[in-house]
Amino acid sequence: MVVMTGIMSVCYRCNQTGHFARECPDSGDSGRSYGRGGGGRSFGRGGGGGRGSDSKCYKCNRFGHMARNCESSDDMCYRCSQPGHIARDCDRPVDQATCYNCNGTGHLARECNEERSCHRCGKQGHLSRDCPSGDERRCYNCQEIGHLSKECTAPRD
Repeated sequence: MVVMTGIMSVCYRCNQTGHFARECPDSGDSGRSYGRGGGGRSFGRGGGGGRGSDSKCYKCNRFGHMARNCESSDDMCYRCSQPGHIARDCDRPVDQATCYNCNGTGHLARECNEERSCHRCGKQGHLSRDCPSGDERRCYNCQEIGHLSKECTAPRD
């Protein structure tokens, strides 16, 4: 992912100029695509909102890319970490599963009785869209913090 400021591009993986994240020499995972945001089976699992090595692919369960850019042809199970099936079809007992909501064992997030936690600050009682810690989203159009490009009033570059 690259921010264009004038003619210069800044890599989100290493914060150096002159190349895209997918071409980053610091990637440690050559041959993979490092695309922007989205993709995957659901929100909230594996943290990461979409950049570089912090991004976790929901298809192969590896870091550094998102599911839409995954080159793996097999689904990866989050319960047993084996390819070829997904968690809901896994034969592994649920008592060994880890909940992505509370990090407890013995149940999955969809079965969790704990209150959902905010993905921005990690506290319970509110969701990230209502987080009192403030809005740290950065606009890809004007580079200002506090809104997304779809909400930006600045002229498009």
